[in-house]
Amino acid sequence: MCLRTECVCNNGVYGTQDEAALRSFVYKTFEFIIKKVRETLPEDVPVVFVLGNNDSYAGDFLKDTTGLFYTSFLLEEADLAAFTNTYRQGGYYKIEPFQSRVVFICLNTLLFTAHWSGAEQGSTVPWQQLTWLEETLADARSKGKKVWLLMHVPPGADVYGTVNTYMDETGRISDARMMWERDYQERFMEITRTYREVIEAGFAGHTHMDEYLVSRPGDKKGPGIILITPGISPVFGNNPAFKVFTMSHETWELLDYRSMTYFFGPLTEDFVFYYLFSKAYSMETPLEPSLVALISLLPVDTILRERYTRFYYSGHDEGNKINDINWPAYWCAMGNMDKEDYIDCVNGYR
Repeated sequence: MCLRTECVCNNGVYGTQDEAALRSFVYKTFEFIIKKVRETLPEDVPVVFVLGNNDSYAGDFLKDTTGLFYTSFLLEEADLAAFTNTYRQGGYYKIEPFQSRVVFICLNTLLFTAHWSGAEQGSTVPWQQLTWLEETLADARSKGKKVWLLMHVPPGADVYGTVNTYMDETGRISDARMMWERDYQERFMEITRTYREVIEAGFAGHTHMDEYLVSRPGDKKGPGIILITPGISPVFGNNPAFKVFTMSHETWELLDYRSMTYFFGPLTEDFVFYYLFSKAYSMETPLEPSLVALISLLPVDTILRERYTRFYYSGHDEGNKINDINWPAYWCAMGNMDKEDYIDCVNGYR
């Protein structure tokens, strides 16, 4: 699958370059995935989704998949005209499922990264998405509703890229690789700071690791907590895993979560329970203040730090690359989304 307009994809079956065949294959793949999801969930439960950095091809992907996602995943619970307009424009949308107490704002944060070719062509779509985000948050505030932010690529530091590119043998970094382009992240942080009391939580993926981000303790800058769900694919050394959250029925406030992990082995048949956040870290509910508190405990509590680093790769210890030297790069990313703050934190950790 390709994202860039100049990308040419090879059809391995026929040995030729055939974009139409590629698009047909991608569409059928999504149909298959949706079918398997629908076989698992109750038929009246909508599935809220966001696009990842390997989930589309150049050209008419958004137009091609509008009807499929609206009908099969969202179950037509989003406003059709609004969904069609924003999804076709940039792959983002909102949905307020029947009887829910929150607005799901589903962003296409790929548009904020250097991976997206449109950013090099002067496209205004990323800025239009940010304007829409601000307007949608304002609308939620006026209605007295809370918001869950969904995205694939989170803001903040690319820890893996930073450690492998800019860290020396002593653990100091000369620079930091970031997930988003600076201007987009600064505007996003400004918007979410303004509407901080509306945003209940954020959810992201992309890194494949079990981690989270939180706006710097003591201030209201940014979206609050962003919970990053580990990847199903083990390609980056992690065990396949996912999280199941519990929440307050009345307020939709997140209370806790459990991790479900797949341990590769001859007798492994399914995902199994791995850990419960509150029990593993000896924390109370609700979730957000516990996550904030955990950040300050990790540098001084060796047991909690050992658990966090093991959970980071969802239990695949053989693939774990965290050690005493690079640990500050991982810890500082949790509470420092700004580039300069992150660099200062890493280099001043000891």
